[in-house]
Amino acid sequence: MSNLVQESHRYRIKTAGQLTGLSTHVIRKWEERYQLLHPVRGTNRYRLYSEDDIQLLMYIRWQIENGQTIGQLAHLGLSHLQHAMNHSPIDIHSLTPEFQPCALTLILAARRLDHHAAEASIHALMSQLGLEEALHRVLFPVLRNIGDLWHKGQISIAGEHLVSRPIRHHLANALRQNHHSEYPTVVIACAPGNFHEIGAMTSVFLLQKHEWNPVYLGVNTDIELVRLACERRQGKLVILSTVLEQPEKEFHHMTKQIQHSLVPLCPVIIGGRGAAKFSHLLEEHGITYIEHVQHIQSLKPQIFNSDSTHHLYSSKIQKEFTV
Repeated sequence: MSNLVQESHRYRIKTAGQLTGLSTHVIRKWEERYQLLHPVRGTNRYRLYSEDDIQLLMYIRWQIENGQTIGQLAHLGLSHLQHAMNHSPIDIHSLTPEFQPCALTLILAARRLDHHAAEASIHALMSQLGLEEALHRVLFPVLRNIGDLWHKGQISIAGEHLVSRPIRHHLANALRQNHHSEYPTVVIACAPGNFHEIGAMTSVFLLQKHEWNPVYLGVNTDIELVRLACERRQGKLVILSTVLEQPEKEFHHMTKQIQHSLVPLCPVIIGGRGAAKFSHLLEEHGITYIEHVQHIQSLKPQIFNSDSTHHLYSSKIQKEFTV
């Protein structure tokens, strides 16, 4: 049977690298030397990696970062690795006991790719608590847990999407209900190479409730597009979401782009675990880092008064997050 397939739900090697934070050279090396990956070929003969391949790459990366070698992992064999990455323990201690059973049900549904169970759990939470309370008390911790599992290769992309997609749908419906052009504009986007938008969309939702006018640009957004949006919409603030940790060289390049194109226009905040390792670098370039999306609620539009300088904006933002 031919190994030529359609490209839907499969990823070229460049995208696989962006999703996993691995270089294309490393991915090819692991494929050719250790035979752990078996990409198919698209109609144009490009390598195409499945969601299972992406999960395996994430799992191998995490194990190597925690002391294993690629040789040791390859020796265990593919079936052993697949079983281990799909049966790791789930830690839900950060949730209050009241919501732990629901959270565990939701995460297990994501692992099993059980759409019905996942949507039923989310619907029950929304009905019981409302959108904002459900997000803060249960869904944020669950998404962080799923995000941790995904970074460790212990849940698939499809499993993560199973939970994030219906939450994104609820957020989108809430965002359509309110628009206040008289408020200061904040431009929000997922940084280049980032395809997980719950954090960015939640930023839009929270700031909209705190007298901001958010402009959301979507996933994997080029810095030049952010600059154009900021200029055309007279943005007073830019927020970029970074979920996945990029290779240091790529992050340095993005930081220089931001410093050159965005920092002269308005203050820039980068949020998410993908930038945690480089927070010192961001500070050196005049960019504010925050770890959790809830922290943006401390941003008051009043700090953007007409007589403040750009330098004072950045200083006041830093103060808002450190008080």
